Amino acid sequence: MRYITTAERIGEEKGIEKGTLIAQILIAQRLAGQTEFFKEQLRGKSLEDLKRIFAELIQTSGESAEFIKI
Repeated sequence: MRYITTAERIGEEKGIEKGTLIAQILIAQRLAGQTEFFKEQLRGKSLEDLKRIFAELIQTSGESAEFIKI
């Protein structure tokens, strides 16, 4: 049986968080009628960049972040 290291667990959690943010950004863009980023463009961004993009989209679209949360 293979054990998961702490570093692997942290990496997995960050990957899940990043994937969730990418989905939220794409949903927010659709709801706002904006041109969507390509997933590949978003995958190359840092977690902090994705958080900033999502916050900006929420601010400009007038949608609630809670409404878009996955």
